[in-house]
Amino acid sequence: MPMIIEARIDDGVGGGEAIRLAEFGRLDGDLKQLGPNLTEGRSLVHEAQRAFVCAQTRVVVSASLNCPQCGRTLSIKATHAIRYRTVFGKVTIDSPQLRVSPELEYLQVKWAAHLPYAVATTLLKEILPVDQTISTSGLRNRVWAVGQELDDHAESAIHGEREYPPVDSHVKIAALAVDSAWLRHRPSRKEQDEAKLWQYFPSKSPPSTGRHVNIIAGRAVRDDGCCKVYGYVNREVTSAATRLDHFLSEQGVANDQKITIVSDGAGEFEKAVDGSKRSLNRILDWFHIAMKFRAIEQSAQKFPHLLAPNGHPVQDEIASAKNG
Repeated sequence: MPMIIEARIDDGVGGGEAIRLAEFGRLDGDLKQLGPNLTEGRSLVHEAQRAFVCAQTRVVVSASLNCPQCGRTLSIKATHAIRYRTVFGKVTIDSPQLRVSPELEYLQVKWAAHLPYAVATTLLKEILPVDQTISTSGLRNRVWAVGQELDDHAESAIHGEREYPPVDSHVKIAALAVDSAWLRHRPSRKEQDEAKLWQYFPSKSPPSTGRHVNIIAGRAVRDDGCCKVYGYVNREVTSAATRLDHFLSEQGVANDQKITIVSDGAGEFEKAVDGSKRSLNRILDWFHIAMKFRAIEQSAQKFPHLLAPNGHPVQDEIASAKNG
């Protein structure tokens, strides 16, 4: 039992030729497969997309053949075909400067934000007719491009090109905790080959350890129990203090509100607090305070008979300060 699916695009005057989109064949009485399979379904939507996009393109090109001022026919210097990437596969169209549809760009970036690039590419190819449309490297480049646009938008906001929301006097930030971590880049193929070669020839120079990125992350605690987070890559911002002030302003924090920042003793946090235009107070978190006490205790153990200015043993004074 064959099935032929056709489409007819209305040109507005009752015309339009029938366009064959797909033809499916099934054995009579075969109930093992009802309806089109995945491959046939992808082919169907691809052909429908191709017919629709080509028709739309012809309308746009036809409307652009005449001068909008005098109505004369414009001369054409050259004609060429391009490949337009859509959610339902590539479509060859004439001349218009299009490359990728917003829907395909959206799906690539959204899926890559939740899955590894290779996994996202495989899944998109499995459910959509985009076998030759996307690749792992292309998906990664698209994510990086979108990320760069977001960074540029945030950078312009930091420099005052966007107004901050009004200050909410009913909700205030009680404390802000910040920390940093080093994220190692995935080694390139060349670095991986050098590491394998070094295992067999240790006399050669050791492979490079790769690059690292310093990431700063913070969590603001409001007095109503809600939390807001912010973060940035240390080398990608012009000023850590400006980034911090921008985040607080976006949360509606008044310039004269006093905020306590809890962090470790890293220098980047000290610079951010000292360079801020706000009234900020930075203190060490309990873990790093305990670490400093531990270092002092180890130093005091080398001088067991050393006395404090009040005549008590130094070790007793350190223990009293630590427990108090």
